[in-house]
Amino acid sequence: MRLDGMDVLYPVNIALGAPLVLAVALLSYKSGRYRSRLIRLLGGRSSRILDVIAAARIAAVILLVIASAAPYTYKITYVDSSSADRSVLANISALHVILVDDSKSMSYTDMGGRRIDLARGVVEEYLRELGEKDTVAIYRFHAVAEELCRGKPVECMNSLGNLTGSEKYSALGTAIGQVATIASATRLPVIGILVSDGGYNYGPDPASVADSLGNTTVAIVRIGNDPRGEVLRSIAERHKWPYYHVTGSPPKGLVEDLAETIYVEAKARAVSRNGMIPVEERDYTPTWILAMIGALLLAASKVAGP
Repeated sequence: MRLDGMDVLYPVNIALGAPLVLAVALLSYKSGRYRSRLIRLLGGRSSRILDVIAAARIAAVILLVIASAAPYTYKITYVDSSSADRSVLANISALHVILVDDSKSMSYTDMGGRRIDLARGVVEEYLRELGEKDTVAIYRFHAVAEELCRGKPVECMNSLGNLTGSEKYSALGTAIGQVATIASATRLPVIGILVSDGGYNYGPDPASVADSLGNTTVAIVRIGNDPRGEVLRSIAERHKWPYYHVTGSPPKGLVEDLAETIYVEAKARAVSRNGMIPVEERDYTPTWILAMIGALLLAASKVAGP
């Protein structure tokens, strides 16, 4: 729940608050019974103290219900995108659209390693880099872009086993266009990651599709040394997209470092505005104040009366 912006009440908050609502009803019922007895003992005269005690109990539980929704104040600060580190980026929600070439050329071997295996390894490490606020949409592309999984990174890890490098066609332009299609359908920042050897043989011209993307950014990971892959370099240079080239069987740690580099560079570019990244800072002091006041009122009312 946000005090100075859009209010959000999560189901877990409602679940936590439900017992408190029941407590209000129970306290009101019991207070009424005790109050009636005491009034009879006092000869039918009402007591202002009893009214105050009853009101304090109801107010206390209402405050505790509000506190259970975790209200907070927030402010926006701006960080230079060139100096943003992983800790800053991990706190920003984003959708990562990962498109992997699953055509036959990806099953070829370069310097001791199959391209599709290397591509799968890069994507797997990339998924491990993502934060709790990141979601992914993984596609394998051939004649079309086919969705394999959408959700949290850990949930989509097993879908990488469907990348086999066995399809006849490779529609590189269609894959690039898929990023723009998804970006137009969500309010989240979209990070496009294209993993391919560049050997396309089907669909629209990838360079023309890239020209039509506007501000949408696609980080390109070129796999292997296929000469046709130079089209990927050309597109990246033309649009100033992040470009990475991976060949053979990289030494231990290189793929992990590459995944982290892609994550930081690509996400920083996707979430930045005019070179600055908006970072939301939350202060949950209101939650603790409300909870403390509510607890004190409840305790005081129990001490002061029935």
